[in-house]
Order: sequence, then structure tokens, then C-alpha cells
Amino acid sequence: MSSASTAGKANPGVIGLFAYGMTVIMLCLNYIGAIPFSMGIFAMILIFGGIGEFIAGMMCFRNHDTFGATDFTAYGLFWWSLAVILCNPFGEAIAPADSTTLGFYLLLWAIFTILLFFGAWKQGVVSRIIFFTLFLLFLLLAVGNFTGVSIITTIAGYIGIISGAVSIYCAASTVIKEERQKAALEA
Repeated sequence: MSSASTAGKANPGVIGLFAYGMTVIMLCLNYIGAIPFSMGIFAMILIFGGIGEFIAGMMCFRNHDTFGATDFTAYGLFWWSLAVILCNPFGEAIAPADSTTLGFYLLLWAIFTILLFFGAWKQGVVSRIIFFTLFLLFLLLAVGNFTGVSIITTIAGYIGIISGAVSIYCAASTVIKEERQKAALEA
């Protein structure tokens, strides 16, 4: 996930990283069986994950950060599309996603993510860890849906928690670093 900053402007990547990290951890806590799926997870997916990452992506467009714009906008839209899949607001008019369809949906996101992983190669180790663990998360969730083997989804959940925690670390370290730099300039 991009956290590039444009001189003199706030870094929208920070909110995108927090939104991703916190949302994926909430969802993955469900995958490992720690919490049941509830409105708390759904709201996090729809509001913080979906809207938060989407807005971060739009702000990256304004800062001429193509990678961040692509990254956060796409994953914001991922969370919205997942919310639609989960709640099926069209009822009987459109059949709910079956395991095979969901498997292909997740596999396409895994492919997209590995492409961004290679695009993030020069951004640093932390960004590569986030993208690689997200790739593994999508891939394992796809395999879990294709095979119906629940332990695969559980393993994916643990990997997702690691990915989310690294994202939160990256966001927090960016905020702390920028605030320390401001304090040093003001001193």
C-alpha cells in the first residue's frame, strides 16, 4: 500500500493504510473464529474500508500518486463489492454468489494484488510485506472457496491479521515520523 507523500501536503496514504489494516483485521478475526460475523464487521467493511480507502485513493489522484490512487481506490471498491456480495441487496432477483463464483472473484483480486506487489517493489520492505500477505490472503481464500476446506480459510485469516497489523504499523509510523519532524522544526 502506498504511503508516498507530496511535499507540503497531507499524506492520504496514511488513512488508506489504517482503513485497510483495521478492516482486514476485523474480517479476519471472523475467519479464524474469534468473533462472529455481525453488523460491526459489515459496517467496518462498508464505511472505513470502502469509503476510507476510496477517499484516500481520490486524494492520491490529486497528489499525482498513480500507484496510491490505483491501490486505495481499487481496494475501496473491493470492500464495497464485498459488502454487496455479503448482503445481497437484490434479493431473489440475482442469485447470491456461490463458492465457485466467490473463488474466482477472490482469485482475480489475488492476481491484481500480485501485480501491485511488483509495482510496489521500490516502495520498501513494509509495502512489499503488506502486498504479499494480502496476495496470500486472497489466494488462500480463493482456494478455500474452491475446495471447501475450512482450515485454508483459517490460515488465510491469520495471514490477513498479519497483513493488517503491518499496515497499521506503517500508517502509525508515518504519522509519528511526520509529527516528530514538525516538532523538530518548531523547536
